[in-house]
Amino acid sequence: MINALLHIVAAALVCALHGNTPPPIFVLAMITALLPDIDTPKSLIGNLLLPISLALERSVGHRTAT
Repeated sequence: MINALLHIVAAALVCALHGNTPPPIFVLAMITALLPDIDTPKSLIGNLLLPISLALERSVGHRTAT
């Protein structure tokens, strides 16, 4: 869970440093910041998208293609 929080905070900081980021882009940036961990069901995004996460973990493993 701490990794998810760090990913979200990093995305928020990048948006804040960029300047006047529209709210939809801000939310999209925070959601897409979680996608690199989709290949493990232990992550927040992996748990939410469990079938995709399990398939990715079986086929490519964690910290490889994603």
